[in-house]
Amino acid sequence: MSCVDIVWLKKRKDYLRTQSGRKWRSPSFILTMRAREASEKVGDHFSRFGCTVTKRIGNAVRRNRVKRRLREAIRMVAPSNAQAGFDYVIIARAAALDAPFGDMVEELRTALQRVHANP
Repeated sequence: MSCVDIVWLKKRKDYLRTQSGRKWRSPSFILTMRAREASEKVGDHFSRFGCTVTKRIGNAVRRNRVKRRLREAIRMVAPSNAQAGFDYVIIARAAALDAPFGDMVEELRTALQRVHANP
């Protein structure tokens, strides 16, 4: 796999579109992935990522901490493991708050490999 650029998802409809794609569940998060269609007006030379943390995780301080941890894990893993032309959304689970950061990075690396593996 080649090194790809990361762009962050900003629109709700882009988050919702990934729900129809492939999913991978890990203890810290759920990764959803969908290939972008040709009709979408974005290039195929980058991958797009988004993070979602629900109120079930805790108050704003806890949710923001989880988001920061997930975004940093994405920055570390995605350039070498994500594929261009795909949208990814990570939905945090409660374990993401207390999980060792190294374990989260490894879970993300594994999740990206698994969603792209043949079913």
